[in-house]
Amino acid sequence: MTGGEGAGVAADAGAAGDGDGARVGVDGADARAALLRLVDERRIIVCCGSGGVGKTTTAAVVALQAARRGRRTVVVTIDPAKRLADALGLDAAGLT
Repeated sequence: MTGGEGAGVAADAGAAGDGDGARVGVDGADARAALLRLVDERRIIVCCGSGGVGKTTTAAVVALQAARRGRRTVVVTIDPAKRLADALGLDAAGLT
């Protein structure tokens, strides 16, 4: 999600669901186009929700895609298990 748009951005980003994290009718091409539109048009993206819905994976994918498109990215987490560092390969590179 981004500031000011609420849940509409989640649907726009191809991650629309029925409230419990289930995906609804989004094919790969639509999801990719929505992801590209999201990282090109938004300045701040916040991934939040209840446990086990894919926030870490989503944050990693969005940040990596934005960086590939030349955007400066920063990903902040409060997860003591460092799952985001694992997802981005930072532990293996000795960057944590």
